[in-house]
Amino acid sequence: MSEEDRKSIENGIWLCQNCGKLVDNDEKAYPSDLLQQWKDLSERAALLEIETNKTPSSSENDASLIKFYSQCFDRPAFQDPFHQEGSMEAFDKAIEDTITAINTGTLRARDGAVLSQSKGKSYLTRAAWREKMDVIIDLLRAIRERYSLAVHDGSIHLGQEYQGRQFYCINDRELSAWFDITRCEILRIFGDVCKEADIKPLSFPRPRRFW
Repeated sequence: MSEEDRKSIENGIWLCQNCGKLVDNDEKAYPSDLLQQWKDLSERAALLEIETNKTPSSSENDASLIKFYSQCFDRPAFQDPFHQEGSMEAFDKAIEDTITAINTGTLRARDGAVLSQSKGKSYLTRAAWREKMDVIIDLLRAIRERYSLAVHDGSIHLGQEYQGRQFYCINDRELSAWFDITRCEILRIFGDVCKEADIKPLSFPRPRRFW
């Protein structure tokens, strides 16, 4: 790339100091196409907030958005203990899709098909609910970042996939516990919002039935 190309806005991405160093030191884990996807996703979410001049004024609309977000969490990635995941890659994709759904209001399946559509968290009129959803997004991003680091440093070893099941090995018990604790905290925060919206909260891990 020329010096002008390197300095162009198309080649720029905003990162904090820690994440910038992480990305610069590991080109294999953070290739340019992945960074471009992150940038495009962030710009689309920011554009939605900028273009949103009219927001719902009714608390009923807020409750409907929370009900939609509840669907986003009603999946195995927020129901099963980390060491019981069927596929680590599917787990990471589910976390990514949940972030996208809460930010943009579009919930997609693993194959990209749209499952449900609503509005992103910027449409919430209750400031307290928006703040809690912002905290949840930060925790979800932390999960993805720690998962990527764990795969890179060998704390999680990914094997081959066979008949819909992926072989993997978790070499750090504390890491597995962290993923469980963090997801539990996410659903606890979201559960507080659900109670205020008169929506049944979710729990982690999901109750299991024994026959």
